Amino acid sequence: MKVGGAQAIAALAFGTKLIRAVDKIIGPGNMYVTEAKRQFFGFVDIDMLAGPTELVIIVPRLVSCRPVILIRDCRP
Repeated sequence: MKVGGAQAIAALAFGTKLIRAVDKIIGPGNMYVTEAKRQFFGFVDIDMLAGPTELVIIVPRLVSCRPVILIRDCRP
């Protein structure tokens, strides 16, 4: 399933039938994503209110718990 934008922020904050709610939302976004993060702050933790940028996220693998580096260039 692919989701994005402000709708994804809402889905991650509250959960849906197919998407589990999360504890924290991080990452860049356009003005609509930033506004959604601002409005949902308190229901879910956020990193900060920021605009589009380059992003590096380090997440643990579920099986081995070794960090995996995901790099995405978010420039248009």
